Amino acid sequence: MMRVMVDSGAYSAWTRGIQFDLHNYIEYIKRNEHLIDSYIVLDVIPGSHGQQEWRSDQIEFAAEQSYRNLR
Repeated sequence: MMRVMVDSGAYSAWTRGIQFDLHNYIEYIKRNEHLIDSYIVLDVIPGSHGQQEWRSDQIEFAAEQSYRNLR
């Protein structure tokens, strides 16, 4: 039996400046759970791609939101 792991693609979306819809991702996982062995939680990456400096408030927000996504 083939084992399938789904990656959210959060980093790819972030590098392209694309907004990612968490609810659509959750629904996709639920619709296909019989095919999926594991999945990567949608993490939030602080700042914007190409940004030279990350601020502590951006990092804290990203960490909190990533944890909410996990729950």
